[in-house]
Amino acid sequence: MVHLAKLEEDLSQQTAKTVLGIAAPKGRITRVFWSDMNRTLVTSHDGGYVRKWDSEVRKTCYRNETLIDLS
Repeated sequence: MVHLAKLEEDLSQQTAKTVLGIAAPKGRITRVFWSDMNRTLVTSHDGGYVRKWDSEVRKTCYRNETLIDLS
């Protein structure tokens, strides 16, 4: 699960409240990258899965579920 929080300029106002949570439908999320001027997140998963998430609507907008065999 990926949890995103808003960063406050005044650290005394910072909370641990999650503004967006993304759960992996399959396996474990191994990497997360911001993309498209911080409008989307790209996640990589165990087994070679890749997904692109729309951070505003909180849904997958692209997925590649082709297993990558690196052997």
